[in-house]
Amino acid sequence: MWLVRKKIILFMWTICVLNCTGCLEFPVQNFQANRGGVVFMYISCQPKLNLDVSFEISALSFMNSRGEWIKISLNKVVDSKQLRNKQFKLAEISLPPGRYHKLKLEVKRAKKTRKNKTYSLALANPSGEYELSFDLDILPQSSNVFFLDWYPEASVVHKYLFKPKFNICNSSNGLKNLLLYVTCSASNSVLVINRQEDKVVDVIGVGNAPKGIVANPDGRKVYVANFDSKDISVLDPTLNKVITTISNFDYSPLDLALSKDGRWLYATNPEANCISVIDLGANVFCQSIHVGNDPGAIAYDPLRQKLYVLNRGDNSISVVDASSFQLETTIMVGLKPMDLNIFEDKLYITSPDTNNIFVVDLTSYTVEKIIYGLAQPTGIIGGLFGNMYLSLEATNEVAFWDPGMGITLRNISVGSSPEKLALDSSRRKLYVLNRNSEDISVIDLNQETVKTSIQIGKDPYDLVILN
Repeated sequence: MWLVRKKIILFMWTICVLNCTGCLEFPVQNFQANRGGVVFMYISCQPKLNLDVSFEISALSFMNSRGEWIKISLNKVVDSKQLRNKQFKLAEISLPPGRYHKLKLEVKRAKKTRKNKTYSLALANPSGEYELSFDLDILPQSSNVFFLDWYPEASVVHKYLFKPKFNICNSSNGLKNLLLYVTCSASNSVLVINRQEDKVVDVIGVGNAPKGIVANPDGRKVYVANFDSKDISVLDPTLNKVITTISNFDYSPLDLALSKDGRWLYATNPEANCISVIDLGANVFCQSIHVGNDPGAIAYDPLRQKLYVLNRGDNSISVVDASSFQLETTIMVGLKPMDLNIFEDKLYITSPDTNNIFVVDLTSYTVEKIIYGLAQPTGIIGGLFGNMYLSLEATNEVAFWDPGMGITLRNISVGSSPEKLALDSSRRKLYVLNRNSEDISVIDLNQETVKTSIQIGKDPYDLVILN
């Protein structure tokens, strides 16, 4: 009886607190269990300023259609100096489904720097709360994004008073080219990046735990392997929306490859030790092909019409005839191979566990050479001027590598745990996906330096350039 009374008192106390404050505050992760919508929030400012301004945000609150504020605790410092050439991901949160009309920022402190002197700014609103009007519809299991354009100089009034000025806007769906797509597994989202400005411009909700991603040769479709929901999302880049979903016959797809003509899609299924063959004319699963143990990365060879599949469980490569859908042969390589790339008639395989790269001759299907002593090579891709690029997880670097001589020409520091790579050859840029730091390093290949970094979603896995 005492326990029942205690529970009733606790419940009534909770109701009183909510009624008094008018604000519902929950840990962000609780919304995931309710299958709400993921919301990405980016902030940027104009590149040329006469002074530097920074402020600290302690919380964000969203007002729903019932007039309730949902408060998200935050601890982010926004600095105009850091924003001049890049975006800043202010938050990635989950909200319950519904319609939201207002955003409130709670600012703790602000300051300005001019001519190497720093001054504290008084808050125009002593409570530190600043409201913005906007409309945001959150659907269950959706992905959403909005952008804050901040005007630092206009936010400082009467010299020492801080009153932040923003313009809030949604994504731009007018972009149809110069795009880069990135899968973020823990966000159940694909982020869309404008390669001209190297900024996030949209977010697309897909299935559960998206992994591998490929683009159709004509740039009209993008395919995403959803590991946990056991299906494949088909995206229309002109709309940046999912237009259909392909069942993967109850397999969990990991990595994807496309035939040269865009007719066939191939998905590795590590839990079933097979690859799926999908007819994209009808968007249906056709058959499965048994390969090695725990298949991961996959590559299509248009010259020979072969598929090369890395089997991480038995340290091998399966060679599949793409025309007959038959397993042709198996090549043994190093421990837990991770990535592969066809370059100048050779197949290159990374093995971070052995610090080696295995070079396979595609005529005899034999390992003709092993490159030793690399710092945990993960990703590999063919590059410009006969070079290749390697991501090195042990040193958080990208190596410019000469495959003929087997030597490293230059190392460039990037984010934490670099893995997958994508090359924009026309703009001389290399995009490096950094798994642990959850960002993309953009390397200027002319200057051989990191131009900028792009903050992305949680647990990023793969990326693809839309031609």
